[in-house]
Amino acid sequence: MDGEVFRSKDFSWNVGAIFTSNRNYVIKLPENDNDLNRQGGTRIWNPDTGREEWVGGFQEGQRMGNDLVVAFEQASIYASQAEADADNDITDVFMPAASRNQRWAGDAKWVDQNNDGIIDELDRRVIGRTTPDFVGGFTSNLRYKSFNFFVKTDFAVGHLVWNHIRAKGYAQTQGNLNQPVEVLDSWTPTNTNTDWPRMVFVNDGKNVWRGDESESSLQNFGNEQFWEKGDYLAIREVTLSYDVPVTQFQNAIQRLSVYLTLSNIHYFKSMSGDTPEIGGVQYGAFPMPKTFTVGGNITF
Repeated sequence: MDGEVFRSKDFSWNVGAIFTSNRNYVIKLPENDNDLNRQGGTRIWNPDTGREEWVGGFQEGQRMGNDLVVAFEQASIYASQAEADADNDITDVFMPAASRNQRWAGDAKWVDQNNDGIIDELDRRVIGRTTPDFVGGFTSNLRYKSFNFFVKTDFAVGHLVWNHIRAKGYAQTQGNLNQPVEVLDSWTPTNTNTDWPRMVFVNDGKNVWRGDESESSLQNFGNEQFWEKGDYLAIREVTLSYDVPVTQFQNAIQRLSVYLTLSNIHYFKSMSGDTPEIGGVQYGAFPMPKTFTVGGNITF
């Protein structure tokens, strides 16, 4: 929608806005003996109902779940070995078999959602979706005499982004990655009050997430700390133009304008990656380049 805020002989101001929200629901599926004829999905424990539930995938009457995010909740970090030993009766099925009942100072302490003494896939919880709740943008066009100032923005809110580079780098799953800045706050015997586990070289299935270094495991069995809010507001374009007087050209030129345009100027965002426009997973893609354009338009 567009609207004129003010208009006079020398000054005018127009604004515009657009937004959209997308929800897709499953109407009917082939009979397959599953509840709601479910296809795909994953099991979790719902503390509110006190029972196991299938979430995500495709289920009749429910919103399509291929963008649903489930993750393990990190309660804290074991500050001392005595604190870690107190939880050795908890079995972590994602740890190597020989150490499923062993904890070390500096390990992540996971929330046992169903209190069964086992950390497994049921202990994940739904934390959001990778599809934004709303996307849209705003425009503003100010004119004063021969000057025109145009601003265009766009936004997306209500979605999550998996920071794959941050997660993989922190745990050194391949042993050859640059580490994120959080490593400086890792647990050590002298830094016990932290939210970041001890550093373990090539940290497959140890104390940062549940699972191995595969892309699927990192995301689907991940620590919720590496899921970040993808909300952003982008200053997409700013253009300043000037209509040059053409009376001196004796009707050879009807209109002459010059302009300066700045594109992809800045993101207002909370996520740690360079750009939030990466489809739900941050692999370290280069952000859109900032551009500066000087030009002119002539009408004969």
